[in-house]
Amino acid sequence: NCTGLVATTTKERADAITLGIEGRVDKRPNAYDTVRDIVNSYNITVEGVFITSRDDDYYYSDIVLNDGRKILRLDAMPSDAIAIALRTGSKIYINKNLLEEEGIDLCN
Repeated sequence: NCTGLVATTTKERADAITLGIEGRVDKRPNAYDTVRDIVNSYNITVEGVFITSRDDDYYYSDIVLNDGRKILRLDAMPSDAIAIALRTGSKIYINKNLLEEEGIDLCN
């Protein structure tokens, strides 16, 4: 399937996503690298990132964390959640209705 969402973000967040895709750390770790190190150190699993909805101005997403005892769902900006998911090898899910309503064909 070639349907995806297109959104704008800051250059810094876009760079953080690019580093995550490439599996690289810049000269110094950024906040997303630090979050990865924290969740790994405390044996927390990032169960996934869920892009859930959109209003006139923003997309919304949640990061779901699991420490083996409790599951925590945190509201997060999608660009931040994606940058964390890329560093933790976690899946990124998009609400099907949102994708049908807002998605565009990325293959053509």
